[in-house]
Amino acid sequence: MGPDPVWCLERIVVNVNADTDHPHTFDNPNLADFGEDRRLWLGQEYGKQLHLKRYND
Repeated sequence: MGPDPVWCLERIVVNVNADTDHPHTFDNPNLADFGEDRRLWLGQEYGKQLHLKRYND
């Protein structure tokens, strides 16, 4: 795939301060379900950023 291969991202959830009184969860709703259309490609030709939405528990 060349010197800089692309990354296929199928799912991401980030928990910040999970063990505290103020946990925060960040997610991308476009990746919430599984399937061929639920993937993001990151690379020089596809995209370089991923946006996450904050969900407070």
